[in-house]
Amino acid sequence: MFHCFVLACLLSPNQVSLLGKTEIAGTATDLSGLSGKLNDGSPANLLGGIGSALASGTKPGEYFVLPDRGPGDGAANYPCRWHQVTLSLAQDGSPRFTQQKTILLQDKNGQPFQGLAADLKNRLDPEGLRVGPWPACVPQRRNRVGPAFYVAEEYGPKVSIFQQDGTLAFDLPTPAKLQVAKPNQDAETELAQNKAGRQPNKGFEGLALDPEGRELWAATQGPLIQDKKASGGKWCRLVRYNLESGRPDGEFVYPLDSPTCGISELLWVGPGRLLVLERDSFAGREAKFKRVYLAKLGKATDVSPWESLTEVREPIQILEKKLVVDLLDPKLGLAGDRFPPKWEGMAWGEVQNGDPVLWLISDNDFVAKNNTWVLALKIAAVMLRD
Repeated sequence: MFHCFVLACLLSPNQVSLLGKTEIAGTATDLSGLSGKLNDGSPANLLGGIGSALASGTKPGEYFVLPDRGPGDGAANYPCRWHQVTLSLAQDGSPRFTQQKTILLQDKNGQPFQGLAADLKNRLDPEGLRVGPWPACVPQRRNRVGPAFYVAEEYGPKVSIFQQDGTLAFDLPTPAKLQVAKPNQDAETELAQNKAGRQPNKGFEGLALDPEGRELWAATQGPLIQDKKASGGKWCRLVRYNLESGRPDGEFVYPLDSPTCGISELLWVGPGRLLVLERDSFAGREAKFKRVYLAKLGKATDVSPWESLTEVREPIQILEKKLVVDLLDPKLGLAGDRFPPKWEGMAWGEVQNGDPVLWLISDNDFVAKNNTWVLALKIAAVMLRD
């Protein structure tokens, strides 16, 4: 079920080294205890899709992986869930992935969330996950058991905070300009009916949380509908939340490498510094962009006052970006016919000799013939500084 091997490739001296890779079979099952099949014929307990998000827990080696809305891009009645897992490195550097628990997600009334696009009332397309302290904005936070689980989802889009048992506790408000006025289960119909808001399947995709639980960043996967013509379709909005008030306190522009790219994940580095996982959607030898950047806030313009970036008549300062990892670099030896198209999860691991380990995971979209890849990379601390 799980396959792993050791890699000793070095990107460049004292910068990035690939420690190893493991593969999780696309036919693997989870620990949900669900039986039977979904309406599309997929097993209800299929582990696939877990690479939509990867978050570190509160203990060494503890991580959580998150599937999105399930098989068939919203066509299946897939019960939403996350999985508690263990990630570790053996003495020879090979990654180890072990399932611990599966947690099903439900609303405050105990009704399960599902990925079915046609269920406009209780649908959920989770794409980002972070685990951390309960923020000041949540009522009775001191009475909550365990850490808070922050989930970003695309249908709304919205950021929700769940309890560790998978029950919804609190929804953060979404800026109105990011929402569509007429949601629809069909992407083409929805796009035709709306002139503003997130594009279909390009809502909140990534989350970054500061360790103190005071600041949260959420990224749209692509430009808003009304922003598509700005800078040739390469400008995405990152929304910064103040978790003391529970409200957004800024929106900033991240420049994509190409309009064919999108943001798959964010990761907190420090105040004003984020890792951004940016990619295209091509697999194998057709893949062109699979990169991790260090994005710096610097003097970036807060664009929250503008409904559309095409209406701005003054210069916009965008986030600065510096390449940290190119997964397609020949020196890493990963590129090839089997290279996965969707890299979507990213989390910090243990520090080795002063340099952190970065975990990356791919999303196989519940396709049984495609394995999920998990990578462990060692990043030189100097790469993450200003």
